[in-house]
Amino acid sequence: MQKKGSWARIGVWLLCAAAMCLFLGDPSTAAKGVQSGLRACVETIIPTMFPFFVFSRMLLSGEGAKWLSWPLRPLTAAMGIASPKAASAILCGWMGGFAAGAAQVGQLYQSGEITKREGALLLVAGTVSGPSFVAAGVGGRLLGSLTVGWVLFAAQCAASALCGIVFSFLLSERERDVLRRAATQYQACDAAQAVTQAVQSTSVLCGYVTLFSFLSAYAQPFGNAARYGICFFLEVTNACIAAAQGGGAFRVVLCASALSAMGASVFLQVRAFAGKEISLKALLLSRLLHLPLMLFLVKCLLSVLPMAQSVAAWNEVYASRLPVDAACILFVLCALMVNGSTGGLRNRKKRV
Repeated sequence: MQKKGSWARIGVWLLCAAAMCLFLGDPSTAAKGVQSGLRACVETIIPTMFPFFVFSRMLLSGEGAKWLSWPLRPLTAAMGIASPKAASAILCGWMGGFAAGAAQVGQLYQSGEITKREGALLLVAGTVSGPSFVAAGVGGRLLGSLTVGWVLFAAQCAASALCGIVFSFLLSERERDVLRRAATQYQACDAAQAVTQAVQSTSVLCGYVTLFSFLSAYAQPFGNAARYGICFFLEVTNACIAAAQGGGAFRVVLCASALSAMGASVFLQVRAFAGKEISLKALLLSRLLHLPLMLFLVKCLLSVLPMAQSVAAWNEVYASRLPVDAACILFVLCALMVNGSTGGLRNRKKRV
């Protein structure tokens, strides 16, 4: 185990050294990559995901998670997970995105509701991009059709559910991984907590998008195909943007493939939100099955549903947006203000 950990640390060190060499050797390209990442955050990530993060956190907390996740109980039962709260993790992942789903899985494991194996299965079934990003961002904004966006979202959720069931037969329970279920309750989330958590999730997401956009910028001179190929393994947002800009007739297929693969950025965020105790090996291996399943489901759904739908309303919204620098400064100031207000409330509670 130590040898594997040392090799991993050496690999990370080499990647960081290579990134530093690229930055020092060609800082102008690095600046363009960062600007492209910030532009993607301002034009796609923040407008389509931040409001949804807030409202989904409020809806999926407290007793709402219990009742809204009821239709997913058969799925968790088919996966062999007995906890009645496990379905809420899949619902959070499907409705709020992989960050919300991974955070819910981590909370369930820490409270003793699920085992490590069950947590890994929940990540397989619930780690998807949320409807705000897929339907509104990829479908409405990038591909120009909300119908296609909802088809992509439905296909990735269905493929993830099937992968969860399949991997429930492949993953074995470890002897030391015993159930530690405790008598916990659903905790409600008020508006202040929802906004704070949404700011944190959006900031982390934008940080990874900007970082991997900086790395993918060095593939720009080699053409859009090379950019998509690199972003396919690095970051899903820039991969979808590259597919929409240069994919031609294969734009939908390329976006579906990027959404299925998710990229290293999503895996790092899932690790950050779910915790180190739950393994991501099953989630990584499930991509080999998820990709063909999702492409097959997309083809089937598009064959029975109309592809064209007006998205003029979205175009009007984005036509009057703020400049990139002004929007980023505004968002950072809001984040600092929310963080400061919550810190003040905590101090007041301690004094009382």
